[in-house]
Amino acid sequence: MKYVSGIWQKFKEEIFTMKLIRIILMTAMLSLAANANAAEWDFGIGASYVTGISDVVDLYEDNFEIEESADVETFTIPVGASFIARYQADSGIIFNIGVGPAFIIAGDIEHTEIPLSATIGYLFSRDEDTSPYVRLGVVDHSVSGDYVESSDSGVLTAIGVEFGRKQGLNWGIEFSVDDSTVEFEDLSKAGNTEIETYDRQLSLFFLF
Repeated sequence: MKYVSGIWQKFKEEIFTMKLIRIILMTAMLSLAANANAAEWDFGIGASYVTGISDVVDLYEDNFEIEESADVETFTIPVGASFIARYQADSGIIFNIGVGPAFIIAGDIEHTEIPLSATIGYLFSRDEDTSPYVRLGVVDHSVSGDYVESSDSGVLTAIGVEFGRKQGLNWGIEFSVDDSTVEFEDLSKAGNTEIETYDRQLSLFFLF
């Protein structure tokens, strides 16, 4: 029964993700059509501190020490870089496509993870120099590593504040939650473990 329940839960999650993707794409297309003359595209870069990546490092270190009967040396920084493309409608609706933040663990063990996200959101004070905003969408992680088994896409929710909107260089701070998961081989349990690798994120970004 647990097996059937798990399959049903994953099925519901996939259906929800597909519906969310359709909503985002349909809203973006309608906004593009309705605001073609007032549309603005911004591109930018960001840096994010991610909480879940430390759990990945711990699991890799434990696995390596069990497998090789030796201490492990790794190098990782819990801050990753990202690229942002954003469409902003005159109505205040925003449509974001993001690549990253990317993380790499190097040394005796290797792990690379790069998320791709699509979200729709709303700027509450579009015509002001400072504006809070919210956004919601889907995220999927491209993952490879010594102990990676699989990954599941998830929902990305974020709140933030933009500054300097009237001065040609927007910058902002954002807090987001990413509930996507990666499944790893866990030698300490003789089985697999799922980790929300990006869990909570605090980001600083610049838009040009």
